[in-house]
Amino acid sequence: MERPNRDYISSEEYFEMEASSEFKSEYFHGRIYAMTGASFKHNLIAMNITAALFGPLRDLGCFIFSGDMRVQVEQGNHYAYPGRIEN
Repeated sequence: MERPNRDYISSEEYFEMEASSEFKSEYFHGRIYAMTGASFKHNLIAMNITAALFGPLRDLGCFIFSGDMRVQVEQGNHYAYPGRIEN
């Protein structure tokens, strides 16, 4: 799906575009921002943190993800992939 030619994009349009997109993007108050790919250092740090947290938090009912999980930060206005470390 092509991006509509206007400044504001609804969250519903964002999810439609993301479903067929080859690249990840984040949504913030009607605007879409392209995300860069993760570096070697980022992946190494993320996996070490994930491994360290998995055991202690497993029995507390928490979920640990290494990445690629979009979360809703603000209802209808902000969807992001947390934990991004930009170099």
